[in-house]
Amino acid sequence: MPADARGECWSRRSAPVNVISSAVRGAWSRRRATVRRALVLSARGLGGAPLTRAPRVSIVVPVYNVEPYLAACLRSISAQTYRNIEVVVVDDGSTDGSLAVARRARRRDRRIRIVTQPNGGLSSARNSGTAAATGEYLAFVDSDDRIDRRAVATVMRSLRSTGSDFAVMSYRRMNNEKTWPAGPWIRELHSVERQRCTLEELPSVLVNAVAWSKVYRRSFWDEAGLRFQEGVLYEDQAVSAEAYAKATTFDVLPDVLYDWRVREDRSSISQQVATENDLRERFGAAFASLQALRQYASPQVLHERSRQLLANDFRLSLAQIDSAGDDFWKILVDGVRQLFDMAPDDVWPDIYAQARALYHLVLRDDRPRAERYLEAKGLTITAHPTAVEDGRVTVQLPLHDDPGAEWPAGWNELGPSQTPLVTAVRRAWWSSDRVVEIRGWAHVATLDLARYGRSIEMSLRSADGRVVPLEVRSWPDPDIARVSGHQWADVSDGGFAVSVDVTTLPSLDAGETTTWQLWARVETAGVVREAPVGGVNRWSSAGQLPARDLGEVGRTSQRIDAQGVFCLHTHRPLVRVLGARGQGDRVTLELATQDGAPLDEVTATRKGVSVPGRGGPWVDGRTTVTFVLPRREGQPRYWSLRSRRGAGTHTLGWGGLPPEPRGLTEAGGVQLRRTRAGNVTLIQGGTVVDVTEWRVSGDRLLVSGRTSTQDQLAVAWKTDNEEIPGAVERTPDGFVVSLPLTADPWGHGARPLPEGRYTLVARTVNRRDPSRTSPTALELSDDAVAQFPLPVRTPQLRARLERSPKGAVTLIVIPPRADDELGARNQRRLQESHRTADLAPRRDAVLFRSFYGENTSCNGLGVHRELVRRGTDLTLHWVVKDHSVPVPEGGVPVLRDSREFYELLGSARYVFDNVHQPDYTTKRDGQVFVQTFHGYPFKLMGRPYWAKSGYARHRVESFDRRMRDWDYVVSPARYATPLLRDAFGVEGEMLEIGYPRNDVLLDDRAEQASARTRAALGIADHQQVVLYAPTYRDNLSTSEFRSRMVDFLDVKQFSRAVGPDTVLLVRGHAMNARVAGRTARSGNVIDVTDHPEITDLVLASDAAVLDYSSLRFDYALTGKPMVFLVPDLDLYKDKARGWLFDYEPTAPGPLVSTTAEVVAAVSDLRSLASRTAAAREEFRARYLDLEDGRASQRLVDAVMAPRGDA
Repeated sequence: MPADARGECWSRRSAPVNVISSAVRGAWSRRRATVRRALVLSARGLGGAPLTRAPRVSIVVPVYNVEPYLAACLRSISAQTYRNIEVVVVDDGSTDGSLAVARRARRRDRRIRIVTQPNGGLSSARNSGTAAATGEYLAFVDSDDRIDRRAVATVMRSLRSTGSDFAVMSYRRMNNEKTWPAGPWIRELHSVERQRCTLEELPSVLVNAVAWSKVYRRSFWDEAGLRFQEGVLYEDQAVSAEAYAKATTFDVLPDVLYDWRVREDRSSISQQVATENDLRERFGAAFASLQALRQYASPQVLHERSRQLLANDFRLSLAQIDSAGDDFWKILVDGVRQLFDMAPDDVWPDIYAQARALYHLVLRDDRPRAERYLEAKGLTITAHPTAVEDGRVTVQLPLHDDPGAEWPAGWNELGPSQTPLVTAVRRAWWSSDRVVEIRGWAHVATLDLARYGRSIEMSLRSADGRVVPLEVRSWPDPDIARVSGHQWADVSDGGFAVSVDVTTLPSLDAGETTTWQLWARVETAGVVREAPVGGVNRWSSAGQLPARDLGEVGRTSQRIDAQGVFCLHTHRPLVRVLGARGQGDRVTLELATQDGAPLDEVTATRKGVSVPGRGGPWVDGRTTVTFVLPRREGQPRYWSLRSRRGAGTHTLGWGGLPPEPRGLTEAGGVQLRRTRAGNVTLIQGGTVVDVTEWRVSGDRLLVSGRTSTQDQLAVAWKTDNEEIPGAVERTPDGFVVSLPLTADPWGHGARPLPEGRYTLVARTVNRRDPSRTSPTALELSDDAVAQFPLPVRTPQLRARLERSPKGAVTLIVIPPRADDELGARNQRRLQESHRTADLAPRRDAVLFRSFYGENTSCNGLGVHRELVRRGTDLTLHWVVKDHSVPVPEGGVPVLRDSREFYELLGSARYVFDNVHQPDYTTKRDGQVFVQTFHGYPFKLMGRPYWAKSGYARHRVESFDRRMRDWDYVVSPARYATPLLRDAFGVEGEMLEIGYPRNDVLLDDRAEQASARTRAALGIADHQQVVLYAPTYRDNLSTSEFRSRMVDFLDVKQFSRAVGPDTVLLVRGHAMNARVAGRTARSGNVIDVTDHPEITDLVLASDAAVLDYSSLRFDYALTGKPMVFLVPDLDLYKDKARGWLFDYEPTAPGPLVSTTAEVVAAVSDLRSLASRTAAAREEFRARYLDLEDGRASQRLVDAVMAPRGDA
């Protein structure tokens, strides 16, 4: 989108394109008064009493069975900074507690009105809410979503300014765990503000087709006759298309103001993409929107919407082909054919190549090839190599050499939209007072630079057309390969380095206020792309370049414009600070103005509090201003300084002050600091920590700097789960903090920090009460900022230090792979080498993998211990995700996805795994694969589970192929053998031997392990321990491998009820462990989700609170009592995971539903054990018949001894 896109919409405002006939316009106007009267009368019949103050904005919230989400939704609406709203909640016959939630919200906020009706569907509820609404403006919010507190205010500000018929806001996606950006097409549309636009000017706006992203003038809504069609899904597409077409003008806002939820239980309408009904409804909505555009809009608008539907909307449906049934395929074929019939003939080249190829197969009704295309990752453009000939880029998609596909001409050609200029700015710093160094990348997407090379030109460009050429040098950066994402294109030579002498910018010398965009022009094999350079790493020096003043000449600062482009901005600040002094909370500044004219006022402000400055006389353009700041003890407070002259406001530039930080008053008083933009800010009270340098020494990060007080510092790494303290040493010049790059959270010895984010926190310690701390103000020198991103490397750790745009210094730890092992391309090459290389057999090697390398536990650990006990000569390798994972004594760590890992996977004589081996695994002759699994069969698993979950056929076939590589499969019990064989189609030998992981529960080491674990956790001998270990829930999963933990046990209530003599260990499932957030440790509650060994926790506990997890089978071997917290018993069986046989006989303890019942059950463990002893013995005899503490011996004897390795 051009830089003047906003101006384009404005410039055409005076002569808008007439997309609606005058007759239609006239009909709307004649209907307006009648329709409005009818709606008001209808509202009186439907809802509550009218508000005493007429609302300006009505927000309609349709509600149907959204009890878990509704409260948060309504809170976000009630929190709007724009207060004059009404909230019309329409309960559409909910059968859960949604109506009660709405009524509680109304008691807190009387602006909420509730309308109830029998279930009629989403459209019906929206229409009823519209009829009941009384505001001048109309908006919709779905009841499982949230809106930003500034949403209504932002939209109203725009509509008041422009007079447009409605405004369109941007959005993002969310779930209970996180938020993430909307699709790139939404981000591109909303990259800049566009006001007073028409559909003819901006047809791409049709991509934002949802109902809830808009705020309408009610008069426009009524005149246009807009209404949601009832009895259909995706009804908002046709309404949006009609609104865009009929609007005189609309505003498109860049602000992300709406959070669109992705439900973990996949129950929302938009998440039913794999069903036949959903596909019919999607096609129906698409046809309706195209029909509306045919009636009201031009051919170019119809073309754009057709392209959007084919390129974006139906790609989700295409991806379901190899998991859907025959009816789905037939609906898809018929729908796609009709869609192409309705679309303009010239839309074909504008569809993405990977989707274009699949549409071709669908149009031919060629399902076998369509499924093979998907199996070969046809929809993933980055998975395939490209070629360039005569400036045309083609991609080698699957089946490209299959003549039976009858590919049309140009089917695999990539246009400019798929081969854009990829740019990034990674670092920027001042190498002198005049020179800015800029480092980044620029290359054409998908093209292999190692094959075709690259030439590059760079420049700075101003809006008035001036160009300053820059000399470009190469810059190697291994991060290019890490983040590129393309599996074939080598872009490692895509870096650039430029140096900008700002005194050569004509605007600086002339004192002009000018913004210079950084541009790049790249040519590769005749393909030329030219664009402004975006992709600025806002967490690095590239996004935080401090401004630089050159005396009277002016200031150069960095800006990132609305399109994300790196810019240098030159101007002469109107106001400069020449001197400063202070006493107590009184600060006096000496000011000068560039033009010598006086200012009207100068103020210090913070969080709505404004302190006016008392000014002296103006003499030769100079004056003094004194502030008396309100006294306050505690943490530092930032005050921003602004001046006013007439209607304009101006910051106070650092100007003639010395560059170093300054304290104006006594320690802990007022400090003067320079902002990144080069202006003055005051910091009042507390301690200011000024960091001057970061450096790595051994396994520690050293931080040097100064503080404004001599108060004791406490510095640490902070995560969602814990704090890792550092050591502070005071020096004559300041301080040195030593922050560890290792941790020992469980008493097993220090290990490198695990993958994740660690935020630096600095506090001062209260002199009277060392348990109390106060935040500090963390300030960074220019040199400290220039180091970002700082590589942090040790032999076993790879990380980088960055700072967030809000100032949080963060250590980002990633797996410590070598440079040539990073990124999609290097990983593809390593996998290909694993498949094809002639690897020498490692007859002395065993490779263990447990839960993808996330731990070194489970059944493999039992085998490892048995081999060590026998004095094996085999080398015992363990796959680890990073070196934070402890390896058992006698083991050797192998980093997952490293070159060594791929080689061992194809050469180790024995490979043990408790999940399916990776799908690229190629087994060699002489290798022995042992599948141990990781739980006793009970939950739905294998083929029945894959069918229920809708796994693609090619993925199920991959599971089957890998199964055929299993030489042995461990069965923990006789009941389990037929279940495992049937569920997975096992063809290898079944080892019906018990579980090796449980041997430790039954041998002489159990008591010692229990004592060691309790001591490491700080549990006293007299305290009893309850282990709470629920399994994950499929209906709470945020992805296939991540799930939010259930909250059935109220940990705080439990803690209070049982008292300090009982300790609760909270253990989330492995699926929960991949999600951020843990139960905070407080008194007698310890979260042990990340503890490396579950059997240690089992042994350390005196009782367990469990549910459907197979852990209940292991736990029964200890003879300790169990309680089963299963309030979702029916839901789990029927709608969530499901099981293979009845649950109740497999739960040898009381089944409870509440925390109070759990407390009652564990209050007397001796009685509980006695009451449930018979059930546990019956359970053990029935399901644990093989567990005698010698399963590992039997496995080694069956697998390794016959081969001479035991």
